[in-house]
Amino acid sequence: MKNLILIALVFVFTGANAQVLTVNDAGLIEVKEVVMSDGMTADQLFTNANNWFNSTYKSDAKRQKASDAGTIKDTQIFKREKGGGVFYDVSIMVKGGKYRIVMTNFMHKDFSKGACSGGKLEREEALCRQGKMSEKEWQEIKDFAATETTALIESIKEGMAIVIKKASDDW
Repeated sequence: MKNLILIALVFVFTGANAQVLTVNDAGLIEVKEVVMSDGMTADQLFTNANNWFNSTYKSDAKRQKASDAGTIKDTQIFKREKGGGVFYDVSIMVKGGKYRIVMTNFMHKDFSKGACSGGKLEREEALCRQGKMSEKEWQEIKDFAATETTALIESIKEGMAIVIKKASDDW
C-alpha cells in the first residue's frame, strides 16, 4: 500500500508540470489554450506571434500566415537526442485582447538507418516498419513530446506578452 501511495505521489508531482497530450472526440491529440491579453490589439498580438515564430524557428518554409484572419501556422519538430523527433503543427490565432494556441498532428519519425518510426502519437503501439520499439520507449517518446509541448506553450506566452509601444511623434 505504501508503494502505491508513493507511486501516486511521484506521478502527481512529475505530471503537474507537464502538458497532458489528450485525445479529442475525433481520436486525435490536440492541445488548445486560450490566453487573455487585456489591452492588446489584434495587430499587436499578430506582430508578437510573428516575432515569436521568427525567433523560435530557423526555417519558415512551411509557415502559413494570414494576417487578415489573424493566424500563423507552422510545422516543426521536437528533436530527440536518441534520434529522430516528434513532428507537430503549431498555430497561433489572434483577436483583440486574446489569442489561442493550437498544437496538432504529433508524429514520431526517426530517419536513422534501421531505426523505428513510431508514427502518430495517438497510436497505442508504435507503427515501426523496421525493427521493434518497446512499450517503454514508445511511452518515453510520448512523455518527451508532452514535456516539450509544455515548454513551447510557456515560450509562446512569454513572447506574446511583450508590449511594443509606438514611438511618440512628440520628440
